[in-house]
Amino acid sequence: MRTDDMVREALADLAPTAPADNTALTGMHRAIGRRRRRQQVARIAAAVAFVALAVGTTAVVLDAESDPSQVSTDPDETTTPTTTPTTPTTTPDTTEGNQVEPTRFGPVTFQLPEGWEIIDRYDQGSTDLSTGEPGPTGETMCIAPAGNPGPQWDGCAGLLIHQGDFLPGNEMLPYEPHTAGAWSHSTDANPCPFTATPPQDTPGNYVVTGLEPIDQGLRPVGDHMADYDRWPAECPSGETFEPQAWFLPQSKVLIFDVFGHDETEAFLASFEFDG
Repeated sequence: MRTDDMVREALADLAPTAPADNTALTGMHRAIGRRRRRQQVARIAAAVAFVALAVGTTAVVLDAESDPSQVSTDPDETTTPTTTPTTPTTTPDTTEGNQVEPTRFGPVTFQLPEGWEIIDRYDQGSTDLSTGEPGPTGETMCIAPAGNPGPQWDGCAGLLIHQGDFLPGNEMLPYEPHTAGAWSHSTDANPCPFTATPPQDTPGNYVVTGLEPIDQGLRPVGDHMADYDRWPAECPSGETFEPQAWFLPQSKVLIFDVFGHDETEAFLASFEFDG
């Protein structure tokens, strides 16, 4: 045999041979199908992995943005804005008048009503009735409209304020709230404040002072509460008035408004106490 024939014969043995029947073909087709399915599964798995990676990244971002440790729960705390807001220009108010300095009286300070002034200020003592010796002392102040015009009680047309260890009550006894006539301190008869000193031939023109209160309770003085009383009073000539008192036993302060002034409520609200 020639050499070239031997080569061709050897090559023929190495060449692939066709399957002998359809079974072999079916096996080949199955192998190819499995390989294709594995490729599709690989591609699907890769796609799923990509989607999972994207979702995971979004979740991380959302979790970082909603982390409660980054949110303040302190009341009234404000966060600084990323941009600086424009601050409006304001013009200071120059219409307010000069403030009047408050008046100091013992343990309290207060604001005098507009147009009022201190008419009188003096020490006031008491007597121990059992021994006749001097007793506790205090201080009295009269404030009233400038000039002290109008009807007067104890020489005061406005308000009488007392402070100290002695606070006067009925006929110069120590003051007791909710008792008859505690607003009147004189031991003598008091002429009607709406008329001039009565002539000698009209001795009966005196105020009835010893009546029980017609109103009582607690009322504010500054940020404190005071024992409040209001009494009836009448002149024989027909004039009537209703004296009022505010008593602060711990502060040892007593205020009388005998004629019912419109300024009294604001005046009492201005009180400030030591301590």
